[in-house]
This record gives sequence, structure tokens and C-alpha cells, in this order.
Amino acid sequence: MSVRNKLWKIKPNNIQIEKIKQYDPLLNQLLINRGIIDFSARKKFLDTSLFDLHDPYKLLDMDKAVNRIKNAIKQKQKILVYGDYDVDGITSTVILLKVIEELGGIAEYYIPDRHKEGYGLNKDALLWAAQSGFELIITVDCGISAVNEASFASELGLDLVITDHHEAEYTVPDAVAVINPKRIDCNYPFKYLAGVGVAFKLAQALWHFTGKSEHFLCDLLCLVALGTVADVVPLIDENRIFVKYGLELMNEQVSNLGLKKLLECAGYQGDKIDCYVLAYILAPRMNAIGRLDHANWAVKLLLEKDEQTAANLAEKLNEANRIRQKIENDILAEAEEQIIRYNWDKDKVLVIASSNWNPGVIGIVASRLMEKYYKPVIMIALEGEIGKGSGRSISKFNLYQALKNCQDLLVKFGGHSAAAGLTIEIDRIEEFRIRINHYADQVLEPEAMLPELDIDLELNSRDISFELVEKIEKLAPFGCGNPIPLFLLRNISVQKCMQMGKDKDHLKLVFSDGNLLLEGVFFKQGSFAEIIKQGDRVSVVFRLSINNWNGERKVQLLIEDLEIHSYVSPFPAINSLIRTNLPVIDMDDLSQSKGLLFLNEIQKKLVEFISKEKKPIFLSVRSNFYGTELLEKTLNIFSYWGIKIAI
Repeated sequence: MSVRNKLWKIKPNNIQIEKIKQYDPLLNQLLINRGIIDFSARKKFLDTSLFDLHDPYKLLDMDKAVNRIKNAIKQKQKILVYGDYDVDGITSTVILLKVIEELGGIAEYYIPDRHKEGYGLNKDALLWAAQSGFELIITVDCGISAVNEASFASELGLDLVITDHHEAEYTVPDAVAVINPKRIDCNYPFKYLAGVGVAFKLAQALWHFTGKSEHFLCDLLCLVALGTVADVVPLIDENRIFVKYGLELMNEQVSNLGLKKLLECAGYQGDKIDCYVLAYILAPRMNAIGRLDHANWAVKLLLEKDEQTAANLAEKLNEANRIRQKIENDILAEAEEQIIRYNWDKDKVLVIASSNWNPGVIGIVASRLMEKYYKPVIMIALEGEIGKGSGRSISKFNLYQALKNCQDLLVKFGGHSAAAGLTIEIDRIEEFRIRINHYADQVLEPEAMLPELDIDLELNSRDISFELVEKIEKLAPFGCGNPIPLFLLRNISVQKCMQMGKDKDHLKLVFSDGNLLLEGVFFKQGSFAEIIKQGDRVSVVFRLSINNWNGERKVQLLIEDLEIHSYVSPFPAINSLIRTNLPVIDMDDLSQSKGLLFLNEIQKKLVEFISKEKKPIFLSVRSNFYGTELLEKTLNIFSYWGIKIAI
């Protein structure tokens, strides 16, 4: 087992597939691993273009939405863009606002308060809109489940256009138009758009007949890319196009003043903006303000045109993120204390609740607990008689379906297979915990609870080069649905292992195959410095990067996991055998080194040791009696060495 207790799954080698074998074998294998087999699919993936975007009018109800919005613009009716408080909803809101205003419309926005109103359309907001003179409401990143709210809007005389990407039921709200690629009756060729992707498709359709330059739309791709990455949708098909070209534009120039100031405020000084920057630098800061205060501040930042005001807003978001991190750590500590106190670690689904928690932060903590325990986690923040929950799930457990199975216990719920939200009455939480765990017992096989590490290819040390890194970059942008390729190096020697970082929480390692030296970094695993020693033989799973330091460029391994094949023993004879990987172990030599004896009865039971590679390692025995203490020590050594034992 690896040091991070993950199962390594190496994808099968299909390099010789005839349809594309004329191209680079390694690149072909990486494409095959991503389901890209034939020549046309390969070309579309590697040479994708904005011209490959699908016709927005293939989305059901798009024509109805465009006609109603164009009519509202023409008649100068007030339009309200009703968004959501996460990055997907924020970017969707800003895109439609900018497009409607550019087309001459009168538009404002409404983002519900995360704590007071919660997710989605609500009747109080609709009533306010009607009283404020709005005649058309366009939802972004929400609305697909708002059947009752849509009826209420109609009673108020409000026209409603819904754009959403969340799971759709058979019954959709009664509205002028309901645009969602996941509608059962919608034949749109790509089902996995983020909310901002759907909003952009509406923007495309509105722009189509204007005769205006499409440069305005292209400038919005940075926002589409940000919302798409932040919502963790698969980076394939149209999503790949949005993110690829959005990043290209941002690397040429960050045209959105708010994003530019937020990057400066975060202290980002890198020479390249990629998906990591979007997901881990920009998105957390934009989400944080909605978790602790109100997402309106993030919308204002993205709309701001004044330098100083934008800088002030960026600092406000940055400070919210610092506070969020402190709150998150406090919640995590209390949640883990509950898990231990109530023995919930035995449950297949962790359901944890407290009145001390900020409902805007619990989703992040749920993600951290899910990664640590590798099981679905639902965190519930209690207030009065109601709890607001946020859940995160493992790959083989559909959280949305699990909540649907328990929907009679919930006030409301929504989301995806991997992430969902819910509202529940406090006195039903315990029954919910029992019910969802019973459901998990029925649908989750034991092996589904084991974290897996999908490895693309096994390499030799000589394969690792700048050229290989350049090949890998052709597959970017990386993210959900198109992961960064992971590689495996087997049986290499550790030359150096040292802690690094301000808190010594990272590891720097130097490996050797006898000829080449390779440097690697193992982030957040500094504690393994006490286990991994010079001379140990290990197998390493990693991704590749270029390390630029003091004017020197090196290929670097970013380590995801490793497996130790050797164990440094206080017995010199054992060490020499481990270092040389001898298949035959002379127990007589071991016994002489320490003067310990094996019992004859135990000697008869000791048949063979089986390594991970299924190669037997035999014990050579020439004496009659050996000590039980040495047998125990030997078994422990081979256990550390990663060898399975059959007795």
C-alpha cells in the first residue's frame, strides 16, 4: 500500500491502435486514456477552435428566450438578472448584464443573500422585483427546480426566462423559456456546461443577429473560463474551448479590471495564468465574500471601471478569504472531534451538524473531510429549528440520487452527483443519517470506499525531459474530465529526502536510477521525512512541471504518492540484502549477526514471501533452530518492504 493509502490503477497500454499510430506514441496513449480514439476526435481535441462551438439555437427554448429579451430591450422594459452567490453564478450574472447593456437594454442584478435567503429563486425576491417595476427576470445558474416560484412570478405578472445547468426533473417550471442542456427533452449535443456556459450561449444567441463585432463576446471568455473551472465541470467539448481561449486572452492581457486587481491583491506574480490560478487563487476569494458577507461585492468588482475602487473591492474580497480560512479550520476541528466522539468514522456517509458553524463555509470543510476519510460527507449548520447542509461525495456515490432517496425527510435539496445542498428540520437529522447510510449500504460496494489514483503511463527515468513536458502541455487546460497526466516510476533509489517550506510541511526528494538524478517535491507530506531514508527504493506517482529557480530551469516531479520498497533495519545483514534486492535471504547469516534462533516448528511453516510483483523471495535455512524474535523482526521488515507474506 502507498504512503497515502491509495490504490494505484495503471491504465492499459493501447499505443498500437491503428487509427492514430502514425502520431507520437506517448501523446496518443494519453489521448486514448481520455477516450479520444480516432483521428478526427484527436484533431478536434488538440486543434480546437472557437468555430467548434455548437449553435446556441440547438438549446431547447433558446429562440423563445431571445425573442422575449429582444422585445424587452426594444421596449425599454426593466430586466432583472437573477444570479447565484458562487463564482459560476457571479460570472454568469456579469456576462448577461454586460451583453444586455451593450445591446441597449436596461438591466440590473439580484444575488440572493446566502444566509438569509439561500439558493435559488424565492418569493420575497420576486415580490420585490414586481414592486420595483421589473417586467422580465432572467435566472442564471439557478431556477430549474423553481416550479412553485415560477407560478408565483406569473401571478405577479412577471415574465421568466430560466437558464440553468443543474439536474432537471421531468416537470420543469412554467416560464417563457427554460434553457438547460440537461432537460430530458433537450437534444443539445453537450450536456455538461456550467451555468456560465449556458449564460454565454444565450449571449451568443442574442448577439447573433446584431451585426456587431464578436470581439466584445470574446473579451467575456475570461469570465466564462473562471466560472467553468470554479464549478468543476468536465473540461471537454465546449468547456475546453471556453477555458482554453479564456486563458489565452488572460495571458495576453487581463482585460477585466476587477480580476487584474484581485490577482495583484492576492500577491500572484507568476508568469502564466492557468486553471490552478483560476481555481485556487481567484475563485476562493470571490466565493469567500459570499460566504461571509454578500456576493454583490464580487459582482461589483467584476463590473468596476475605476482603478482605486477596484483595488479597494479586491482587498475586501482578499480579507474575507483570510477570515474564511480561519473559520474553516475551526469548523474542521469541531467536526473531527464529533466524528471521534460518536464513532461516526464507521459510517459510510458522514452526517455532521452543529449550531456553531457558518453555513457559507461548511461546503469547503465537507470537501476536506471527504478527501481525508474518502467517504461522502454532509455538513449541516443549525439555526433555530432548521439546518442548512452542504455535501461532497466520492466518485462512485451519486449524492443527488442519495438525497432524492431521502427527499421526504428534507425541506428542499439540489445539486449534482458530487456536490449538493439541502435544508432539513433539526429533529429529522438523526433519521436522515440512518436513512442515507442505509441507502449507501445498498449501493456502495466495499471497493468503492477505497481511493484510487489513476496512472496514465509507466515511464523510465530517461523518458523524463523538457520535450515530454511540452507534449503534455498540448493537452491543457487540465481539470475535471481532463486530468493532468500522472506517471509512474518504479524501483528508483532515494538519494536525498529533506523537509522544506516555512513550516517544514513539504518534502524535497532527489531520486536516482543509477545513471540519472531527478528532483521531486511532495507537498503537505513533510512528516514522511522520518520514514523515507537515503537509499530506500521506492516507486513514485507524479506529474511533471518545470521548476525555474535562480535562472536555472529543471524538470521537476510533483509527487502525488509513493510506495516504499525497503526498510532501514538496525541489522546490517538485512540492510545489505534490501539494498541489493537479492531474491534469496540467508537466514543463517541473519542469525549469526544477532545470535537469535528460529524455532524449528515455525521454520516448517515459513514457506515463501510474495512481493508486489508476485516474485517469490525464499529463505535459505541451514541451521536447525532459530529464535522467534528474529522471525517476528523479519516479518515486520518485509511488511514495511511492501512484501505480502504467505505462511
